[in-house]
Amino acid sequence: NARQNVVATKRELRRQGSDPSEEDVVIDCDSTPAFSKWMPGVSPCITCGRSKGHWVTSRGRRFLKTEMMRLQGMDPTKFKVVVSDSRLGHQLGNTMSVNVLERLFCRALPAAGLARPGSLRDRWADGSAVKALAAKR
Repeated sequence: NARQNVVATKRELRRQGSDPSEEDVVIDCDSTPAFSKWMPGVSPCITCGRSKGHWVTSRGRRFLKTEMMRLQGMDPTKFKVVVSDSRLGHQLGNTMSVNVLERLFCRALPAAGLARPGSLRDRWADGSAVKALAAKR
């Protein structure tokens, strides 16, 4: 199914006038053909069932595990991987995104009176977290 979904999506993109080898289109290639989705510039959810990674048309390959970690808001240079690549993919699919959690805590903790209002910096809102992850490529 994966290859079939990639071929069908690339064909559809070309039909729409796009060049899939030049554009960052992410394909959820491991679903059934009826449910395969693609999104330019956006990644579908990384789940345990997609532990091999989604297909990136501009790269002609699946996401690397380090790329999946960065999408989940993790710095791959700070992790010691002690499991197989397959197991790591499952773990990444079972992870709550660090960026989402951090943004929630920056708002929830002050609202609950557990932190002073304005004392927590939302690194995702100001772009500094994204810049830090991009520097780790």
